[in-house]
Amino acid sequence: MNAADRRKEEAAQIWRKYEKGVAHHHRKDLYESTAQCFRMYEGDQWYGLEGGEKLPVYNFIQPIVEYKTAMVAMQNIQILYSPMDTLRPEASAVCDALNRYARQRWERQKLDTLLWRAVRDACIAGESFLYFYNSNLDCQLLDNTAVYLGDEQQPDLQKQPYILIYERRLVDDVRREAKKNGLTAEEISQIQPDSALSTVVGDKEEVDPAEAEGGKCGCLLHLYRGEDGYIHVKRSTKDVVYQPDTVLTGLRRYPLVSFVWLPRKNSARGVGEV
Repeated sequence: MNAADRRKEEAAQIWRKYEKGVAHHHRKDLYESTAQCFRMYEGDQWYGLEGGEKLPVYNFIQPIVEYKTAMVAMQNIQILYSPMDTLRPEASAVCDALNRYARQRWERQKLDTLLWRAVRDACIAGESFLYFYNSNLDCQLLDNTAVYLGDEQQPDLQKQPYILIYERRLVDDVRREAKKNGLTAEEISQIQPDSALSTVVGDKEEVDPAEAEGGKCGCLLHLYRGEDGYIHVKRSTKDVVYQPDTVLTGLRRYPLVSFVWLPRKNSARGVGEV
């Protein structure tokens, strides 16, 4: 089996894991229930009513969510390093340097604002996820429906056998990454736009910012812990792995955290206020 065939087989294996996760989300009605909760929060409480008549809405749900979110998110938190050995003066100096670095990263990433959004989303839908995607601690807030866990009954993310993150990316960007990673022209040509939006919650009208023919395609970020104890990552579409297996050297924990509003028994997911 040559390298191209091996990458194709790896992509198929990852996609089968994704389809397994999609089937689970459908069984739990996660897509529709999450979409419904956000519609109720946004005041779209007559969604699906036929006839075109506009009916009155008194949205008492949004202020309740905002109030309960504020009660949690307004608590000031920070990262604080302190020396365990107070007899060593150099330990205090190291901790002071780490505290300055932590404050700088916190401010640069606007984590206060991001955490507020994460708490609000969890209050609405039951849980939210933050993914830290590089060594600068840049992070993004993920929809709960975009995260697929290897064991949906395990609430501890660090005990997951693998984690998949689904994202919609511009085809041109994915092709550039594939070329950079040494894929053949034939493999790159298999990266095509698609309209698989059934698992996307919210506005599904995609617009290509360049107004070109590129469009978007579904991509999977595959995280797992290797036998070496380090976290590994792969990126793929349905047909091809465009970022080969990469070891995140030094990283032994998944760079993903969840906030669960109200835990469910024997589940990695939660229950929201809405």
